[in-house]
This record gives sequence, structure tokens and C-alpha cells, in this order.
Amino acid sequence: MLINIFLGNHTAYDFLRMQDILAPIAAGLVEAGHSVKYDLKKLAPAPAVNLLVEFFQPAFTEELTAFKAAHGDRLRLGILGTEDMEDASVMANPKQPWRRANFERILPLADFVWTLLPNTDWYQTRVPGGRAKFLAYGHCASLREPAPVAPKDIDCLLYGTSGPYRERIIEQLRARGRSVFVSECALPDHLRRDHVGRARLILDIRRNEGVRYCSPSRICYGLHSGTAVVAERFDTSALGALYRYCEAPAPDRFVDHVDQLLKGDTDRLAADALNRFAAETSMRANLETALAGISAG
Repeated sequence: MLINIFLGNHTAYDFLRMQDILAPIAAGLVEAGHSVKYDLKKLAPAPAVNLLVEFFQPAFTEELTAFKAAHGDRLRLGILGTEDMEDASVMANPKQPWRRANFERILPLADFVWTLLPNTDWYQTRVPGGRAKFLAYGHCASLREPAPVAPKDIDCLLYGTSGPYRERIIEQLRARGRSVFVSECALPDHLRRDHVGRARLILDIRRNEGVRYCSPSRICYGLHSGTAVVAERFDTSALGALYRYCEAPAPDRFVDHVDQLLKGDTDRLAADALNRFAAETSMRANLETALAGISAG
């Protein structure tokens, strides 16, 4: 099967932001024997399957709706949901008041929907017939990064923006003499690899206390890069299974736990976590399950 990952509904900055999201999916599909390509301009005709990541601005929503109406079964669509649909800071952002409504307009057009968060109940009421499935991340051999050659001169890396909640934790770590690098944006691949390779720990800290889910893409990238991940233990959903491959202290113990880990062998910690992740999970297997019932065309 040919999977056309279509990104024409996104901006150039989004391309950077989605690296960690899409790389495991593309690599897992290839390991499962499928062909994958990316396109910024054209949707591919059947039997190819077009995979679109949620973010449907008004003009694009109208264009896609009309294009699907004109082509019917000759246009196969899969939708990838990456956000918590109940997170008002994202789905009710006043700068993007159309986001949730447009997503709900597009969903019925999809042949299938994958969500990276286990909020499938929300999708099932809008995409009937079992077409919506939770896609869990897993190990993918081709994503394993070579051992870094640069010195480990960054204690902690927060790959993302800071914000008030994260900043409080960062400042506590710095007060203990720990170096913390915050990217504040998505980094191009060469910079990302450099900084992750130099970090002893990757931190997965939620944006604010209202967030319900940990970041599967950040955890997955950290594991494949060979850097130990420390994640706040707050997620009680199925995503919490990823805590088995991280150090996962409770939020009120997070700073103490990170400080203690930095006194030990973080390279051994990372290697043990990656070996466990490889032995117990498979991105290929997860994708084969997600693709069950989708014909090759």
C-alpha cells in the first residue's frame, strides 16, 4: 500500500514540529512493507491512501470537502489526530476559533482515523463503524540514533516551550546547579540531534496542570535517541504504559528525582530503557493493527 503523508494544510514551521510525530509512523509503515511518501501539493488518487494530520483552516476545509465530493471513492483519506479534543487551550484557542468545528466537518469524510491519544470515545461518536483507532507508539529499529560523539554537557533538555508551569520546575533545577536547555521551538533535525545527543536527560513536563496526557512523541524520540527520559507521572490513561520506559516520578517529587538521577549513570539508565522498549513494543505491530480492515485498494 502507498501512504501519501499530505502536509499541504500545514505551515513550514509545522513541518519541524511534526518531525517527532510522523517519523515513527512512516518508519513503522515501511517496516510493515508499505511505501511512504510526503507531499505538500497533491493528494494521491486511489489506491493510494492520503494521511492528513489534523489542522484544517477554513479555506482548506472547503477545498477538501469539495474535492472529496467530486472524487468519492477515488480519494482515500486517513486522518491523524494529535490533540486532546477536550483541551480548551488548543481546541478553543481564540486565535483559531474554527479549529474544532472544521475538524468535525472533515472527520466524516475519512476512511479511517488514528488518534495518538486514547480519547477514542470522542471520535467514535463522530466517526462510526469502528473507523477511529488509538495508535500507540512503539520501538522502530530504523529510528535508533547512533551514539553521540559530542560531550554530554547539558544536564536536562526540555524540547518545547517553557511557560509558567514548566518554568517553575526549570528554575528549581537551575537553583540546584543543574543546566537546563529549553528549545522554545521546534528545532531542525541537525540541531535537535546535536542537543539531544548532548543531554543526559530529556524532560517530559506537561504545559500546565490541566493537561491530561503525557507526550508520546517526545518520549518515543528520547528513547530512540539513547537519552534517558524523565516524565511527570500524572497520565492515568493507556498512554501511562510509556512510563515503564521512563523515570516517572510524581510531580511533587520531580525535581528531587531528576537531581538524584544526575548523580548516577544516566547512560546506563537510557540503555536499559531502550532495550526494554525494544523487547516489549513494536511500531510495526501497532500499525498493522491500526491498518486492519483497510484494503490495499
